[in-house]
Amino acid sequence: MKKIFIIIPDGVGLRNYALSGFYTKAQKKFDVVYWNATSFPINKRLGLPELKMPPFEAELFLDFIKTLRQHAEVEYYSRKYKAPAYRWGVKLPAGKSWKQRFKNFFIKSGKYLFVSPGGIRFLQTQLEKIARSGSYYRAVKQQLAEQRPDLVLSTHQRPLAGLAPVLAAKDLGIPTLGFIFSWDNLPKGTLNIKTEYYAVWSAYMKDEMLRYYPEIDKSRIRVTGTPQFEMHFDKRLFLSRESFFKQIDADPSVRWLLFSGDDKRTSPYDPVFLKDLATAVRKYNANHTQQLGILLRPVPVDFSGRYDEVIAGFSDVVRLVQPLWENLTKGWASYFPTREDMQMLHNLGEHTEAVINVGSSMVFDFVAHNKPTVYLNYNPTGIDTDKWSVEKIYGLIHFRSMPSGESVLWMNNPGEWPELFDRILNGDYDLTETRHWFDKINLPPQNQASFRIIALMEKILSR
Repeated sequence: MKKIFIIIPDGVGLRNYALSGFYTKAQKKFDVVYWNATSFPINKRLGLPELKMPPFEAELFLDFIKTLRQHAEVEYYSRKYKAPAYRWGVKLPAGKSWKQRFKNFFIKSGKYLFVSPGGIRFLQTQLEKIARSGSYYRAVKQQLAEQRPDLVLSTHQRPLAGLAPVLAAKDLGIPTLGFIFSWDNLPKGTLNIKTEYYAVWSAYMKDEMLRYYPEIDKSRIRVTGTPQFEMHFDKRLFLSRESFFKQIDADPSVRWLLFSGDDKRTSPYDPVFLKDLATAVRKYNANHTQQLGILLRPVPVDFSGRYDEVIAGFSDVVRLVQPLWENLTKGWASYFPTREDMQMLHNLGEHTEAVINVGSSMVFDFVAHNKPTVYLNYNPTGIDTDKWSVEKIYGLIHFRSMPSGESVLWMNNPGEWPELFDRILNGDYDLTETRHWFDKINLPPQNQASFRIIALMEKILSR
């Protein structure tokens, strides 16, 4: 039986390829080993075959070249396609330390030296050269030489922890397959890890790959879909309404809306939006027998406490539902999803009426349960729209995939909430365009992605 190494560099790869049903399907065809770069104990917790990678610490210069290349690439796209929206999707972290300010300065100024296909290729070559020069590369190469897998699957194209393992596999003549992990990644210049073959979500994403990386042979890109949404089609995760709301300590007689938080950089005014929604729900409940409620699910790595004031002030209508992620050590990178969280997401889709957010891919999670998504589409009063605005968010390149404005329900000002509540509660919405969008973004049937990825690996190994 052929041996497959699956690189797990972070929680995203863990969720899609270890916590999902992927292993159960793949182990019928291959000897599967999770090549684990995280602190999550895959074998101990999940009982799955695991080989721990040596500790990875990104060298400062490695991260610098990666970020410089990304910003040069995005600047190139912006000029080539005459679309400043490419720049909006890539931001440098706040310069809180002198090192970060120094790094930001050189990236902002130095990127212009490399805004060309040749300049971008030069930086990618340097990135790979630096990765090959370190002790981490030598250690993972030794592991590969000892284990001799027949194929290496990279589950995420961005993390630097996954770069040296793929380079080592290439250098040893082991075929490599890369998975693009999110629908918005390619226009943001995040293809740090170049593999021999690629698995992408859709024909739309394949076209993106060829547009941004014309040097890739189209025969090396296969449309498979993503395992990310398969949990929504797994009926074994279903809980009855009574059981689920008992689990999260909420009243099952209330018609609940899910407010799905974004990270602070993507949507810094989420607490304002939540307060506007809570105010509208409270007024609605005062005039209706059927009561509404809001379940607040922050993004799993949001530790800011920015919702605390709203939760305390609107405890009659807002209930916090924390993601069931596990913190193994300190820092956001040590948070990992759990199977319990996947079950929670499945049942939030089943038992709430709609999901509300700023431009999240949760639209696809919810349409899998035949539920609508409300995109918040107004700017809070008094904000600096030069720094952030909903226009910039919905102007990002990946939203060009939306078939039409009918794909979501739009909340254009807080005064529209009562009418929108009625529409949601009465089922007065059409999900045709939402399903069209889901099918465009993720190859249908969406519950077959794992099988298609496995079939692709079989095809690669038969060559």
